[in-house]
Amino acid sequence: MLLSEALPARTDETNVFRLAYVSRARRALTRPEAEALAVASAGQNRERGVSGVLLHGHGLFLQWLEGPAAEVCDLMARIERDPRHEEVAVLCAGWIGQRRFSDWSMRVIGPTGSDGAAILVPLAGGDRGRTRAAQAARAFDAAARLYLADGLGGPIWEDLAADLVQPLAKGGEAALAPLPEVLLTSPRARAAFTDALCRMLAQGWTEDRFTGLDVALASVRLNRLLLRAGRSCEPIQSRGAVVLLVPENATEIIGAMVKADLLRASGYSVKFLPAAQTRTLAPVLDATEGCPVMVYGGRLGIDAGDARRARALGAWLAGERPGRTVLTCGRATGALSEWPDRLEFLTQARAPFAGRGVDWSAVAALAAARPGARMH
Repeated sequence: MLLSEALPARTDETNVFRLAYVSRARRALTRPEAEALAVASAGQNRERGVSGVLLHGHGLFLQWLEGPAAEVCDLMARIERDPRHEEVAVLCAGWIGQRRFSDWSMRVIGPTGSDGAAILVPLAGGDRGRTRAAQAARAFDAAARLYLADGLGGPIWEDLAADLVQPLAKGGEAALAPLPEVLLTSPRARAAFTDALCRMLAQGWTEDRFTGLDVALASVRLNRLLLRAGRSCEPIQSRGAVVLLVPENATEIIGAMVKADLLRASGYSVKFLPAAQTRTLAPVLDATEGCPVMVYGGRLGIDAGDARRARALGAWLAGERPGRTVLTCGRATGALSEWPDRLEFLTQARAPFAGRGVDWSAVAALAAARPGARMH
């Protein structure tokens, strides 16, 4: 069986233009104001074919807009004139492979979710552009998880993981039922499930409910379940390429395997090295020149050495290949299910630039003339 993205619905549009910006709010939105803004924005955007999400809190607006370039740029020009904003900074603008929030004409979300978990945190300022972009990516990831839950009728991956964690750790092969249908057909749901399961295994180990051997066996059994369910093949038409490295001596690679499947199902061609060594990487890096490199730092998190080895390899790569995009990933870097869109966002997001004074009609014309262009 081959995986394909099925839930929630995504469009088959081509030439979807995405623009993300952050601005400072002149004053905080009240809840009634936020609800009114959501209704008004959704109605207008629906007519223009624009979708996205607006996050607010900590004195900031952080917005993701996607749709036809002319409509997105026209909307951005009106946003600049909105007296509720100041210090507008564009984080990235360019074409994307598919809409991320196709069913949200515009969802307005506060700084925390209904469970109290942080969605938007204060963003880095000054010249720390890459840090700000990474923080913005995490906030958009959190919004995308809410979007995924909307399409699946709730965060069902949490219940599925809770039902399976004990049989995986303690029950043995005979106690394992096949994965439910939603995990066979939705790579993002499968990745969210893997994330939740790794977190629960680590928590069980911390609380002495599971031994280290229990956790190791659980990861092996989970890998067997995933292999039986099917793996993603390389895409026929790639939206991009990426190198995914697991440092040698890593204690687990289950998250990296799920990440490779997810990226391929999302249209990326993936060069996957499960035991990367610095002394043998040069030919791979030469053959994939220009592709982003992702270094896996573990999802379980019970061995700090995995994250340390990933940081060390990432630092070595940055020194050996200056200018190449190197992303360290793992438990501490956010949701596994959102990596395809996060990768596209981070590779497009360079130094933020001021939104004030931009001729957005000219940007729209440039975008229309050059499909596939990226404006940093």
